[in-house]
Amino acid sequence: MEIIINKRLASMGYDYLVSSQEENKYSAISEKLLGFFNSSLYSIKKSEPILKIKNKKISWKPCYWIYYSEEKNKFKTISKFKRHFQYKYQKDSYDIYGHSRSWKYSIYKNNKQIGWWDKKTFKWQGDDRFDLILNDDCDEKLIIAFCLILDEIIDIGVTYSENLIDVEGDLNVFKWLYGEIKTFNPEWQPENNENGL
Repeated sequence: MEIIINKRLASMGYDYLVSSQEENKYSAISEKLLGFFNSSLYSIKKSEPILKIKNKKISWKPCYWIYYSEEKNKFKTISKFKRHFQYKYQKDSYDIYGHSRSWKYSIYKNNKQIGWWDKKTFKWQGDDRFDLILNDDCDEKLIIAFCLILDEIIDIGVTYSENLIDVEGDLNVFKWLYGEIKTFNPEWQPENNENGL
């Protein structure tokens, strides 16, 4: 499945519109005030949030709580610089890996890749956009939540490699610190339902 998230600047945070197969499915609102972050994901057809995200305190390793399906579970940072994050939900373990010199993230569920996304940031030229490619049986709401959280975290590794240094060059004085845990797999393909939906 393919999902597109468009992000717009709002008064105290950001608004997100989530679509799939050219149909708007979800919206999200994020608010950031004095270092605290709250975000809510809504179905287009309902006024009550179906998922909420909160950070409880400011720390060196950002930690967030996802309130979903009557559960509260921690989205935790394993390595901020190497962009490895983890979330456990029911019996499943999700690992999210950022990739060097890009805005790409890959998502693994129980050590098997289930998707990835890339962010296109347009700065002053328009809205940011996230393109997600996922297995059809993914819990898309959880993956969207991961995307919202990682959009909020200050991504020092990407900021460094893209803005403070020539990414085409070999010079990277902090290569040992940033790096990546898993390399991006360009050969990965999503698993689709038999009916192609």
